[in-house]
Amino acid sequence: MKAPSSIRWLALTCLVAAAVSACTSGEARIETARQTLAQEDAELLGQEIFDLVDQAAGYQSSHTDRPPRSLRTMGVDSLTPATARWIEIHEGTPWIVVAFRRLAGHTVSRCRGSAAVLEELALDGAFRLECSLVNGAPEEFTVGRSPA
Repeated sequence: MKAPSSIRWLALTCLVAAAVSACTSGEARIETARQTLAQEDAELLGQEIFDLVDQAAGYQSSHTDRPPRSLRTMGVDSLTPATARWIEIHEGTPWIVVAFRRLAGHTVSRCRGSAAVLEELALDGAFRLECSLVNGAPEEFTVGRSPA
């Protein structure tokens, strides 16, 4: 005995809805995983940025309020095994930039932060970074400093 067409239509509709839901939830899981990886990348870069900004503030306070023009003037290497680091001056303010040397396996390619990270961390327990994703898109991340 054949099921009435309305029941078949309902069954087909349920199957299509379940398939769409599974695809949508799969896409949501992929996006969540991408955001988690990007946040982890930003946290790694953020720790280096925080340390370098702190050193740059120390340099500036001991050199009659002159900010460092390069990491070399601070006595800091610009390359680590995993990252390249440099200072950019924007409107007289030094920004520390840290980038991954090899982008494979990373979602974020580079991040930068100014002396504002010190104040933000002291007030809020976290600080904002301006970052670039591997695809070139800009994105801002909020990161916290893990205990040393």
